[in-house]
Amino acid sequence: MCSDQMQQPEDSAAAAPARSASADGGGGEAALRLEQRTHLDEGKYRIVLRNYGQGWGEIGWSFVSAIAPTKAGKGLSDNREDHEDRAVRRARSRIRQLILTVRADHLLTLTYRDNVTDFKRACSDLNKFVRIVKDQLPGWVYIAVPEQQKRGAWHWHMAVCGRAGRQSAARRLASCRRRREHRCRATQRRRG
Repeated sequence: MCSDQMQQPEDSAAAAPARSASADGGGGEAALRLEQRTHLDEGKYRIVLRNYGQGWGEIGWSFVSAIAPTKAGKGLSDNREDHEDRAVRRARSRIRQLILTVRADHLLTLTYRDNVTDFKRACSDLNKFVRIVKDQLPGWVYIAVPEQQKRGAWHWHMAVCGRAGRQSAARRLASCRRRREHRCRATQRRRG
């Protein structure tokens, strides 16, 4: 509705501000957090619209306080757990946005047979794997996230575009393993 078409409420009951959702038992944790804010008049809302194409999109909003937060030294914050939790949520959100942007529709998990605990080696192996796949599929798009198992071994979770990309990646991974095993056997023969 345009601003020149807006109507003023006729009585004062209609002009009263809406009660929060938590006051009448609904709304849950989000409403409770909004009630705790005392500085809503001293900031602004930030709204982000993301268009991923083909009818996909999302809207996000946040409150940006005009009061500058006091910063503690690195690792010295009293709210360290809250900050770490917020950082994890931002990272997950960013990964989701990347996956939607590239329209990844298949997932891969790259693991090791042996217990590889060296992260640099895991990164190097991923780079080799990606180079081999991109030789066969030049337009191959992927998003990779490392994860460390409880036993300390690293593995990779990947989001890729298309079934052909997933199948080609699986074939390339199998050929990498065969070549590595062949090199290992050849090295053992030379030593023996």
